[in-house]
Amino acid sequence: MNRSKYIYTAALVLSCSQYGHANPYETLAEFLANTKGVTTIGFEDIAYPYSFAAAPTLTLGGVTFTTPGGKVVDSLYATTYNWGSGASLYSLGNGKGGEVTVALPSGVTAIGADLWTFEDGLNVNLTLCTGDSFTVQTGGQPALAFFGVTTTSDIVSVTFNVPDGYLGLDNFVYGTTKIPDAGSTMALFGIGALGLATIRRRLV
Repeated sequence: MNRSKYIYTAALVLSCSQYGHANPYETLAEFLANTKGVTTIGFEDIAYPYSFAAAPTLTLGGVTFTTPGGKVVDSLYATTYNWGSGASLYSLGNGKGGEVTVALPSGVTAIGADLWTFEDGLNVNLTLCTGDSFTVQTGGQPALAFFGVTTTSDIVSVTFNVPDGYLGLDNFVYGTTKIPDAGSTMALFGIGALGLATIRRRLV
């Protein structure tokens, strides 16, 4: 996986009942280290082998994907479309650019996915229902760009968009943000306090 580059901006949108801080992650490992209860959605066994299936709306595991011109591409179909990721979701965008909107069940505070574009190196815009938005730079084939986000409030929906190209998406992950337990927080506070006391003694 290549490291994706992003630009972060924040705004408020009234579609979510709560608002919180959003933290972006450029690798799956970083994302998993800061989340728990993660579920991964692939798109296997939807399209026939060596083919694709129309999927303008698709619900898997309580998660609904709405994709204008959407298709699920089988893992054995041309790698031009799935970049070797296996079965995946592909948005042709009906001439308006590729776009995938994902509606999530309650309690989800962390999401991520592997992303790519038909034309190498296009930016993918990611917008949470909170209004937090990111621009993810994809790489060239076959490098997939993972991008994930954790928040302190529910993510009701997220939209991935490529204004002038086709969008590929696979391995969509969702779960909850890992919050340090009180014991760890107090331990860190104690270490900091001990260090400060040591510095003060040296200065006296």
